[in-house]
Amino acid sequence: MGRRFRKYYDILKKYVPVAEWNGFVDGLIEKLVPPDYDYFLYNLCKWENRKSLMLDVVRRYKDARSVREAEADLYGEYPAELVDCYVHVLREQMKTNNNRKQYRAACFYIRHIVKLDYPEKAVKLVEEFRRTYPLRTALMEELDFVVPKLSDALTDAKKANKFRNIF
Repeated sequence: MGRRFRKYYDILKKYVPVAEWNGFVDGLIEKLVPPDYDYFLYNLCKWENRKSLMLDVVRRYKDARSVREAEADLYGEYPAELVDCYVHVLREQMKTNNNRKQYRAACFYIRHIVKLDYPEKAVKLVEEFRRTYPLRTALMEELDFVVPKLSDALTDAKKANKFRNIF
């Protein structure tokens, strides 16, 4: 889908004078009202190398998979902010998640937060989910699979003295 948009972007770039291009893009960005145009807006910002605006778009995403797709573009400059996007999305999704498949997916992304070198945020999220949803037994069981990996990651982080401020 991005290729199709890229084709139109290239056509616009060809016909809009170079001196007017930045103003044209700024006007286009103002007119792309979220959430209807989030995907195109994200790609436009990517092609124009406007990473802070890309991050703003990612903050509006409602699913962790979309955040993961943006990770390659943003993690280098905005690692903490990207992890915050995961945390926010997982909190929102957990409000409506109601089956083991969804819980398993959430735990996958919690483990992914650990891999991104933020085990302390993953621990806080697990603790929050245990406190908020104690009656969801399938969730509790899935979180039990995450805990050993979290304790290993926390031990490694303490050894490397990598702790950051939490939230």
